[in-house]
Amino acid sequence: MGITQDEHNIKMAALDFRKDIGFDTVQWIDGELPVVLNKNARRLSIDLIGSLDGIPVLCELKFAKNRNSDSPVYAAIELLTYYSFTQFNADILDKYNVYHKNLNPFKWNVIVKNGFPHLIVCANKSYWDAWFTKYEKAQLRNQVFEWGMKLDTNIHLFQSDDFDFKMQKKEGKYTPSIPNNSVWGIIKAKKEY
Repeated sequence: MGITQDEHNIKMAALDFRKDIGFDTVQWIDGELPVVLNKNARRLSIDLIGSLDGIPVLCELKFAKNRNSDSPVYAAIELLTYYSFTQFNADILDKYNVYHKNLNPFKWNVIVKNGFPHLIVCANKSYWDAWFTKYEKAQLRNQVFEWGMKLDTNIHLFQSDDFDFKMQKKEGKYTPSIPNNSVWGIIKAKKEY
């Protein structure tokens, strides 16, 4: 999914990390950017790149009405893959100025040098409802949290409202947008006692 800076597209999202205690605001910088350079038009690309109080945020978005989509396990692995390629390829991505030219430039090495960016899988409510009929919620949250801990990073699962991205496709062009006033609620990753 790509983003552009106009009034119809996402520029920020309120993240409810603490479950109704307060919000953190992530500023989206860019999106749908390749994390590897090659001639393949279907390159590996990160959905959203942002900043939360100076800390980089990498986000993988999923949207579905049922389980006919990538699983949350796949989404988390995909995000970790993109993060790894970002670490491996930051120098060359910076060398070739890989960012959308109509947006403010940023440096990939800022993500790498931070050492502990926020990694987020965000999906709509229907997606999570469908997949939690297959996966036990606490088990999935704990598995993803454990992967992050083993790799010395953190992965958070978030839920957004049900936005219909397919309705936004016009004349073969697709620029997804999410209302700026949207709040993404965390699906807690730690064990509940």
